[in-house]
This record gives sequence, C-alpha cells and structure tokens, in this order.
Amino acid sequence: MLKGKYLTVLLVALGVAVLVLAGANPPVNPADATEGPMEYVVTVRGVGTVDARPDTAIIRLGVETEAAKAEDAMEANATALNKVIDALKKAGVKDGDIATGNFSVWPVYQEPPRTLVDEKPSIGTAGYRVSNMLMVRTTNLDTVGLLVDTATAAGANRVEGISFDKKDADGARDEAMKVAIKDARRKADVMAGAAGVKIGEIVSVTEEGSGYGIMRTERISVAMDTTIIPGDMEFTSIVVVVYRFTE
Repeated sequence: MLKGKYLTVLLVALGVAVLVLAGANPPVNPADATEGPMEYVVTVRGVGTVDARPDTAIIRLGVETEAAKAEDAMEANATALNKVIDALKKAGVKDGDIATGNFSVWPVYQEPPRTLVDEKPSIGTAGYRVSNMLMVRTTNLDTVGLLVDTATAAGANRVEGISFDKKDADGARDEAMKVAIKDARRKADVMAGAAGVKIGEIVSVTEEGSGYGIMRTERISVAMDTTIIPGDMEFTSIVVVVYRFTE
C-alpha cells in the first residue's frame, strides 16, 4: 500500500516537471525564425479618362393626339405617326433603325364648376390622349438636325431628346482602364518615394467604377433648320490597386 502512494507522488512530480519545461521552451514560429525586411502594402486609387467621338445618334420623337373617344384619338395618332415614319424613310432612315419607344393611352379629366359652396366637384372625363414615341437611330450624325426637322414637318409634335453612343464603346473603356492602372502606379511611386520605400509586386486590382458622358453638345435652332453638334464622349475608369512595398 505504501509503495502505491510513493508511485503516485512520483508520477505527479514528473508531470509538473514536464509542464514547467514546456513553458520554458515555447514552440518556435517559422516566420519569427526567418530574418529579412518586413513587408507592407499600400492602396491607391487610379483614375483614367479617354475622349472618343460618338458614331451613333438616337432621336426620341413622336406624336401625341387627343379626342373625345379613345378610338378616335388612337386612329388620329396612327395616321399622323405613319406620315412621320414615311417621311423619315424618305430621308434615308432604314426600317430597322425605327422602333417604338413608348406607347400610352390615358384619360383627360375635366372638373366642372361648382354650383353650390358645399357641393363636392364632379370630375368627368373630357377625352383621351394617345402618345406614341419612336426611337430613330442613325450613324450619319450630320443628318440629325435634318431628321428632326423632317419629322416635325410631317406631324411629330413631341421631341423628347437626342442621345449619342459609340459602337466600339468597350475599346474606349479598355483604354480608360489602362490609363487608370498607370495613374495608380504613378501615385504609388510618389508615395513610396516620399516614404523612402520601394514598390513591389501587385497584391490585387479592383475596378471600382466606369462610365461615360457627353462633354459638349450644342443645339442651334434657326426656323426649320436645326443643327445638332455632338460633343466628345468621355469614358472614365476607376481602379483600386494594392501594392507590396519594402523598406
């Protein structure tokens, strides 16, 4: 029985000794064992812009009619719109470049005068209004003003606006992205030079946003001779680049 007690005490003592030794010699971190310069990162935002000339125009115009009956307003609208379409085709617009942009029919309400002070007004339907808008596309930007004049002379009484586009927009966006990447590297070099460090490899590149807008658009209207001058399209790309740098 006495031997068993001594054996138990000896095992406990050995266990305590092992724990003490383990605490005195903690595991070695491989990263701590490697000597060399510490690595850091710098994050920069690059912006790139590229100007390009548009090569396509989209004209939004149409006819709006009103009549006491909905069917009469629709019939009058169809007759007037067909004249506009025929005139545009004679001016050189192809069938595939004319499409319906929006068609709507809604009632026109009229509030009659009140007969008594406390009498609630009785709102009645005075008629119906029909609107049929076209989207006319052309790649001949010199004829945009002529097409607007042709359509209005044929009966179009609504011109909502003109927008411009570029067929090879992806190419311009790609060029803007390249400029943005170069701008990011330039900023990183400036920061590194001021901090006395060296720029290393790229850790990540993220596109933060892109878009385009018309820089200059002029519209000169003289009687029935409308001149539309499209401006340059400015394509913009924004990127975020993370670089490593070393001391």
